[in-house]
Amino acid sequence: MVREGDVIVVDGERGQVHVRPAGAVLESLQERVRLNQLRRSLNEQAAQLEPVTLDGRRINCQINAGLVEDVHEVPRLGADGVGLFRTELHYMIAPGLPKAGEEVLFYQQAMDAAGG
Repeated sequence: MVREGDVIVVDGERGQVHVRPAGAVLESLQERVRLNQLRRSLNEQAAQLEPVTLDGRRINCQINAGLVEDVHEVPRLGADGVGLFRTELHYMIAPGLPKAGEEVLFYQQAMDAAGG
């Protein structure tokens, strides 16, 4: 039973909830958080590096996107653009089959977000 003032930790990666975690469990969770933050920081730094092979050839890096929001991530990810825009997510999250006008608007928003 959870009481007022209890420490509760939600581990979203593993789908676990810890109520009043023991010291060792809490330390382990805090270490995982620290490592995830470090990994995220290193990935963000790496995303800003120029993608080149060992012999100096530049590589064009593009993302797969499924939502208009993904397209906005291109600069932060250090990508050159969108290589594949997946449309099935648009259909999966819609309450029904989108009408033609809604489809046009969806693709227009994606193109606008991509600067195209």
